[in-house]
Amino acid sequence: MPAADAHGRRDPSPRKLGRVVDILRLPFCRRPIAQAGVDFSSKGSGAVRSLLGRSEIGYNKGFASETQAMIARTALPTSILLLALAAASLRAQPPGQSAMDLDTDPANLVNIKFQEDIRVFTVMAAINAAGFDYEARGREMSDFRRSLREHLAQKLEPALLARMQAFYEEHAEVVSRRDQHIDYTSLALILSGPPEFSLSMPEADMPGQTWRVRGFQTILKEFFESAQVEQLWAQHKPRYTAELSGYLPVLRQAIRETLRYFRVPTRVMLDRQIILIPDLLNAAEIVNARNLERIYYIVVGPTADPSNNLELIKHEYLHSLIDPLVEKYGYRLLKYRKLIDLAEAQPHLRSDLQDRFLLVVTESLIEALQLRMREPDKEEIDRGLVKLFRKGLVFAPYFHRSLIEYEKNDLVALPSYLEFIFQNFEDGAIRKDAQAIAKLEGEIEAARQAEAEEIEARNQEIRRHNRRISLLRESAQLMAQKNYVEAEAKLRELLAEEPQDGNASFYLAQVLSLTGRHSDAFEWYRRTSEWSAEAWVQASSVVRMGRIAASQERFREARELFERVLKMEGDLKGAKEEARELIGRLPPQG
Repeated sequence: MPAADAHGRRDPSPRKLGRVVDILRLPFCRRPIAQAGVDFSSKGSGAVRSLLGRSEIGYNKGFASETQAMIARTALPTSILLLALAAASLRAQPPGQSAMDLDTDPANLVNIKFQEDIRVFTVMAAINAAGFDYEARGREMSDFRRSLREHLAQKLEPALLARMQAFYEEHAEVVSRRDQHIDYTSLALILSGPPEFSLSMPEADMPGQTWRVRGFQTILKEFFESAQVEQLWAQHKPRYTAELSGYLPVLRQAIRETLRYFRVPTRVMLDRQIILIPDLLNAAEIVNARNLERIYYIVVGPTADPSNNLELIKHEYLHSLIDPLVEKYGYRLLKYRKLIDLAEAQPHLRSDLQDRFLLVVTESLIEALQLRMREPDKEEIDRGLVKLFRKGLVFAPYFHRSLIEYEKNDLVALPSYLEFIFQNFEDGAIRKDAQAIAKLEGEIEAARQAEAEEIEARNQEIRRHNRRISLLRESAQLMAQKNYVEAEAKLRELLAEEPQDGNASFYLAQVLSLTGRHSDAFEWYRRTSEWSAEAWVQASSVVRMGRIAASQERFREARELFERVLKMEGDLKGAKEEARELIGRLPPQG
C-alpha cells in the first residue's frame, strides 16, 4: 500500500515507511493484495476494492457556530455481496465490549448494535490526560470530561504521565490538535480489550491513521493499571448507556427514511454490521466513522441533541448499502476512471478523494441521495450540487438527475435501479456537467451578489432611518432646553443628508421663528407644507405661514393661507379650528 502522508493521503507509488510497504489503499483489509496482481480490466472485485479505500473525511455542521462533526474514514469492506435478506446478524464482538442490540425494537434491523466500548474510553482518557484539550469554539468542556482529567492528573504516576505527555506532544505535530482524536480513535478500534490492548493485526498492516500513533498501545496497559481504569469504567459506564439510548430514535429514523426511499422492506439488510459507540471524552458534536472489513463504526461525541447527527449517521448507513453495489459494478465504471482528472481539478477537492476514482463515485452517489431525501427546494439543490461538484464529487449532478427519474417510477427498488445506472454510465454527461455547473455557479454568484447588495441597501436605509430619528430627537431636546443654536445645527446637518425631510424642515422653521428670523421661517414652513407626508404637519405649517404674514400686515395673503387650511381634509389635529379662529381676528376685507 502507498505510504500515508500527514493527512492520511497515500502516494500512488509504493514506498517503505519503517517496516510497512503499503501496496494498495486497504488499511483495514488484513489480507494484502499483491501489487502486481491488480488487473483493471478484470471483472473480478480485487481491482475494484483496491480503489475503494476510504480515508479521513471531515464534515462540519453549522461552521458559523463552530459545531463540528468530523468523519475519519478508512477502507471499504472486501465483500462484494448484493442486497439480500439478512438471515442472521453478525454477532462477532471485540473482546471486552458490551452491547445493546436494536433487536429489542422490532422496527429495526438485526445487524445494528449499540456498544459501550472500554477501549475507546481508555484511549480517550489517556490522551485527555496527555494533553488533548480541544473543544469546539464557544463550547465549554463538559463537567464529566473536566473532572476525569483532574482525577487522572492526580492519580497517575508522574513518570508515566510525563511519558504520555511526551508521546502526545511529539505526535501532535503531525496533524492539528483538533484532529488528534481521529488517529487515536482508529487505534482503539483495532485493539483487543483490556488489560492487554494488543493489536488485532500485525503492526505492518496498521492503517495510515493508526500508523502515525503506533506504539501508544504499549503505554495503554500501564495507564490502565495505574489509573485504575477498570473501576472508572464501572463507575461511568451508565453515562455511556444513557447517551446511547438517545440515539435509538435517531438511528431508527435514519434507517426508516433510507429504506423508504430505497423501497425495500425494513428487514432487508446486507451482510454488514453497524456499531454505534459513544465517546464522552471528546469535544462536543464530534462524529467519527470508520469501517473494519464488514463492520462500520460510528463513534459519537457528547451532544445535547442526538438528532443533530442524523445526517451523518444516515451517511454511514448509506455506505453500508451502496458500497457492495459499487464493488460489484466498479469494474464497469473503471473504464471511465480518467474522469478522476476532472475531480482532482476542482478548487475545493476533499483530500481523501485524491486518486480514488471509485470513492468519488460512491461519495457522489451518497451525497446525491441525501440531497434528494431531504426534499429541498430548487435553490438549495442548485447550491448543494455546485458545492459537491467543487469538492470533487463530480458525479453528484449525474446521480441527482438519475434519482429524479427513479422517483417517478414507484415500481422499481433503488438497488435494481442503481444496477441499471452503473451498467449504462454516460461519461459525456459528466463532462457536460462541468460546463453546466460553471454556468450555474455564475448564476448563483450573481444572485448572491444581488441579494448582498439588496441586504446592504436595506441596512443602509435602516442606518439612515436610525440616524434621522436620533438627530430629530436630539434637536427636540435642545429646543426644549432653548438651546436653539445647537438645535439649528443638528437640523441643518440632517437636512443636508435628507434634503426634503418634512419633520426636520418643520423643526427648523420653528427654531427660526423662535429666534426672530420670520422671513426665513416662512420659507421653511412653505417647504414643509410641500415635503411633509402628514396632513396635520402640512396644515400646521400653512397656519404658521399665515401668522407670519398677518404679523407683517400681509392680511390678504394671511386670509388666503388660513382659507387654504379650511379646505384641507383629514385629521389636522386642530389646525382647521385654529385657522378659522385666526380668520376672525383679521381686519375686515376692504
